[in-house]
Amino acid sequence: MRASAQRARLERVDEDDATLVVAGQRIRCFVAVCPRAIAAGDELRVALTAMALDGLELRAAEDAAPRLEPLGGYRYRCTGRLAGGVVDVGGVLLEEESLAERTAFEGEMVTFEVDRIDADFAPDDDVAGPPG
Repeated sequence: MRASAQRARLERVDEDDATLVVAGQRIRCFVAVCPRAIAAGDELRVALTAMALDGLELRAAEDAAPRLEPLGGYRYRCTGRLAGGVVDVGGVLLEEESLAERTAFEGEMVTFEVDRIDADFAPDDDVAGPPG
């Protein structure tokens, strides 16, 4: 499981479509990797990957607050702080393969749009445990 994996509550799942609650934020995700049976109500560890099909267009967002804004379907506008190749969007950690190369934005608030957020669930031996 990736280092950016975080605890989430599974609110709804229908094959490859799921709604998670992470850091108090509801996120509609595409289920990319699910090595075990999952059900609504489960507390899980999940890594979230931002998917921008035409490439990620990252912009500075100096005075913006962290925010995950739904744009319809699986699409979101994400605003958060980039650190170590991961964007922290108010407690929701998002990865994307090109973020590690964006060193000019390291430590800064950034904003970008994604076509979807992929959820990569942990296997049985890496579950989140009971809610805290």
